[in-house]
Amino acid sequence: MSLHHRFLTTRWSILKKAVAESQPESAQALAEFCINYRGPLLAYASAFYPQDAEDLVQGFFERLIEKGFLASADPAKGKLRTFLLTCLKRHIANQLRHNSAGKRGGDAEHMSIDDAGHLGDPTAGPEALYHRRWAQEVLERAITRLRDDWTRDGKAAQFEELHPFLGYSRNEDEERAAIAGRLGLSTGALKTAIYRIRREYRDVLLQEIADTLEVKTQDEVLAEMKDLMAWV
Repeated sequence: MSLHHRFLTTRWSILKKAVAESQPESAQALAEFCINYRGPLLAYASAFYPQDAEDLVQGFFERLIEKGFLASADPAKGKLRTFLLTCLKRHIANQLRHNSAGKRGGDAEHMSIDDAGHLGDPTAGPEALYHRRWAQEVLERAITRLRDDWTRDGKAAQFEELHPFLGYSRNEDEERAAIAGRLGLSTGALKTAIYRIRREYRDVLLQEIADTLEVKTQDEVLAEMKDLMAWV
């Protein structure tokens, strides 16, 4: 089955439905959305208002919902990752103008978006922080989903033994032998188990990434995964 058919329901479609309806499920969906994407947005906002970033992001979410940006967003025009960053930039620009107007004549200084966006190494600037945090949280959510799947299948202990191999960094024969012994597996069976958990992890990761796209082809999802992994 192609990714296009596997991932027709994405966070875009769920979110648009949640914003359009006034139901308990809608409120829960919006709350989960804010939790999932607060980290990257906070990383970006902190580059401008280190002391006020929490309030800035909270205000951003409130305005995003109140003004119907989410309901009117067109997934076909881009990624959720890009859309949220664009909206946050506009919110920060409005906040900067508001603060400037309110403190005219005072001695308070605020960093402009242009200034903050060009500080130092561009790979460590505000946008890089945003994309890096986004990628890290995608990986973390994929691990959590995979752990939940294995736990439901009664394999929590096996998962804890095997999940470090998802980083492709544990290759020592002695270590593998010890893990195989604890799991009651032969070395060949352990190799198969490692292959399986890596394959399942990749599938879950693709699902997480597809949730933020208007999925049309498998290539789009794979391209977004490649782009995100470049930030890790």
